[in-house]
Amino acid sequence: MPSLRVEFIEGISAELVPNLTASYKINDLQLRASGGKTIRDADFTERYNNYGKPSIPALNRVGNPALVMEKSWGYETGFDYFFTNGFKFSSTFFQRFNTGLIDWVQTSFADMPRKDNLVADANYFLAKNISELNTSGWETDIQAAPKLSGNQSLLLNAGFLWQYSKSSEARPSFYISSSAKFLTNFSAMYAAGPIAISLNGIYKKRQTQSAPAIAAEITKDYFLLNGKASYNFLRNKLGVFVQVDNIFDRNYSDLLGAPMPGRWLQAGLSFNAF
Repeated sequence: MPSLRVEFIEGISAELVPNLTASYKINDLQLRASGGKTIRDADFTERYNNYGKPSIPALNRVGNPALVMEKSWGYETGFDYFFTNGFKFSSTFFQRFNTGLIDWVQTSFADMPRKDNLVADANYFLAKNISELNTSGWETDIQAAPKLSGNQSLLLNAGFLWQYSKSSEARPSFYISSSAKFLTNFSAMYAAGPIAISLNGIYKKRQTQSAPAIAAEITKDYFLLNGKASYNFLRNKLGVFVQVDNIFDRNYSDLLGAPMPGRWLQAGLSFNAF
């Protein structure tokens, strides 16, 4: 399945974006591969963040109007194997080669392109085009839906992701440093008639970062567990549920260092018109 797209963005020359996807099935084995080009232009924040303020404290993000479009070529190859007992095993290897990747890079005052509202001798996170960024990774998923007696059902999923990025920048940029190098997740759902119980969890490991000036921190690693129980009635037209997110009340932060919610309890009604 080949495809070819032409992108026209105001103020930028036209870009060809080719992609190719292939798949071949041999009995219970599905072989697949894909590759192509992607592009992305800088958004308003990346170009003009903090431009209108009279004074910007250190370690804040500052936009850069001189950014150019980022481009990348990538491919992935893998397989899916379907077992006869409802078990599926998938594995994929991928690589991506970026040029001009847009990211926030810690930059000294002396190297900032615009100093009008900055503090002398301070460091800032400047939006920059990174010359090169190469990413390699491996992802594996397992799905199982074993047959149970009567009106019972069980669905199990588990996944694993590892990736490594190498940049041409001497000092690692923000998103590269913050992205997970190792990630696992799982989910399990059991249903018996009108009753359903599910659990899902995720473990993420990444490089820790902190910015004491704004009380922000990127958590090095964390494990989250969520659960839900529901009961359906009136021929599955109506249902009640109770859901608990972050069951262990884990303290953790998201990509930008913002603290995320602790244990979160929800309850409600659901309606299915079909």
